[in-house]
Amino acid sequence: MRVFPAFVILALCSLASCSGVLKGPSVKSHPLVDELMAKIDSSEFYVARREAYISSLRDSMKRLPCSSRSAFDTCMEIGGEYADFITDSASLWYGRAASIAELMEDRDLYYRAELYIAGILVKTGYFLEASDIIDALDVSAFSEDTRRLYYQRLTTLYHSLYLSHPKNSEHREIYVERYNAYRDTLLSCLPHDRDVYLRESEKIAGRSGNYAEAMRLNDLRMKTSGAVRLTHQYALITFDRYMIYHNYMQLPLEDHVEYILESAISDVYSANRNIASLRYVESYLISLGDISRAKRVSSFYYSTLLKFGSRTRLLEGLRLSMRVNDEYSAMLVRQRKFIILGMGLMAMLVAVLVLVLVLVFMYVRRTVQLNRKLELSNKVARGYVLGFFDLYSANMAHIQSLRSRINVNLRRGNTDYILSLTDPSKDVAIEELRQLYTHFDDAFLGIYPSFVEDFNSMLRPECRIVLRKDEKLNMELRIFAVIKLGISDSAQIAQLLHCSIKTVYNKRSEINGKLSVTKEDFLEKLSGF
Repeated sequence: MRVFPAFVILALCSLASCSGVLKGPSVKSHPLVDELMAKIDSSEFYVARREAYISSLRDSMKRLPCSSRSAFDTCMEIGGEYADFITDSASLWYGRAASIAELMEDRDLYYRAELYIAGILVKTGYFLEASDIIDALDVSAFSEDTRRLYYQRLTTLYHSLYLSHPKNSEHREIYVERYNAYRDTLLSCLPHDRDVYLRESEKIAGRSGNYAEAMRLNDLRMKTSGAVRLTHQYALITFDRYMIYHNYMQLPLEDHVEYILESAISDVYSANRNIASLRYVESYLISLGDISRAKRVSSFYYSTLLKFGSRTRLLEGLRLSMRVNDEYSAMLVRQRKFIILGMGLMAMLVAVLVLVLVLVFMYVRRTVQLNRKLELSNKVARGYVLGFFDLYSANMAHIQSLRSRINVNLRRGNTDYILSLTDPSKDVAIEELRQLYTHFDDAFLGIYPSFVEDFNSMLRPECRIVLRKDEKLNMELRIFAVIKLGISDSAQIAQLLHCSIKTVYNKRSEINGKLSVTKEDFLEKLSGF
């Protein structure tokens, strides 16, 4: 009987340990994290406030002459409000401004509006379209301010192209050279007190290791701009200050996390949806083990990116969201293991301790809840892959719609522009499709790493699929990968993969003829593994 108290103590200790895991680790994060979470909780209010302001600007448009400078300026202001809020709407209003400039027969204003449209396309990842717009402009007709804007857009374009390509890509050196050339030209024609000049100079100082100068320029930007807390300009400057510490000085994230938190807080408050700082906040919370709040930040970040409309940022957010999702799933698995351990100990005492019976019941219920959360987490992961794939499919459709520009410019007699569009060396449809497949393969196999092996196990040995050295998935595997994600309609599969319906039918029929199991078992196992 003396052994009985030992079992009780062991069971109670196990219960205490499990309870601690369920509550999560005792995390001591920066005080600004609490403010950020409060701002995220109130984000709908900040969005409504910004929408109300934009609505007032739109109402004012109704009272302005259709082809007046005031109407042009108001359209540009509305486009500017949408630029970091809803990119599609920003393009629409900049386009209206361009139309007004055409009615006014003011070429310089028209070029400025077109350059702003190009800037939105760069933000959203449509680099070829942005380049086409910029190349179509008559540089010799630019005013001084428009020329500066022109070089600024080219600088941003090639910097974004550099960042979007893999590190081993041969194109990166070309983009760096062009970025440096256009940046230097831009700096040579900008007043030295402009924020654009100061920011580029700050980057140059940081990259060259002159950190003191980079800090001085960052301080000067804050002073010159008069930026105050909770504004987008303040968010941008504090973000750049953090980058000096993090990118250039290579210091740990947590050493200067207050700057990235200040940036995120200001952007959420100003209803800016182009919030790069949240990526670093997310990593900071994961490093602390604060997975629950990292998940909240990740969900908010991904939802804002969907509304913002940038494919490049959305892909970044997708990768980060999947990472947090994995961490969250792992946390739930750990919790479940502790619960199962507690249940085993309680089962040993079930006959003698009523309290243990009550606790067993409580933990069984919690286990069911955790299992549901795990299932939901897996569904979210699948949804991320489908969201990413749908985004790229929409991109391919967008390229087709771009061809309508050829018709417009043909009527205007802009043959140089048409020749640039139809130049085979600039035709990126095949490259875009290759990138689409590459990103889909990486994302899908990141979630289902054993998919190829599991799929081959259901085929006859002589019919199993052997991939080339440079392949992760081929067309047959992609078709059934999409089916695994819940899309079985051949027409929809063909649309997503940009192939013919006949190809989908043929591939599905060929696989059905190679099965080593029944078709029903194949479909059941395909959805299960």
